[in-house]
Amino acid sequence: MRNWNEDLPPLARERLAKIGELTAEEKKKMVDDEKVNSLLSEFYLGQIDSDNLWKKLKEESKPSLLREAQMRLIDSLSFGTTPIELQRKRDGILAIETLKEEQNTSTVELTLNLMEDLQKRHKAEIEQAYSSIKAEVERNPQLRVKQVQQGQNTMMV
Repeated sequence: MRNWNEDLPPLARERLAKIGELTAEEKKKMVDDEKVNSLLSEFYLGQIDSDNLWKKLKEESKPSLLREAQMRLIDSLSFGTTPIELQRKRDGILAIETLKEEQNTSTVELTLNLMEDLQKRHKAEIEQAYSSIKAEVERNPQLRVKQVQQGQNTMMV
């Protein structure tokens, strides 16, 4: 029985042999990822604020760390984010933007403001829809639904 990797071309066998070894660049990226994870973990847990995040990232002075940290903060934004948490993340994103060589602070800030406005409008529309449905049900008793157990069956009445 032949060994399956003997059928591979020499270049593929060479690459297969190197898979277990990390390059210096890959090792450096892993260290950088760990730094970003650590910093953002502290930030998310409220152990550091945006100013301290700024200071720690400034000490590192690596554009790749700035980009990675900012992208992770942006990826963590959602409509379910509380206004306080949104403000913290916003401050963190803007703090990181000020450390970049090529800053686009006004555009980032404008986009974050739009997101805040959307979140506020979304919440207001949900509250308005809830109030409307509640008022309609209170005015029209036929819209009220009750579950009634009838033997083995459950009926909506």
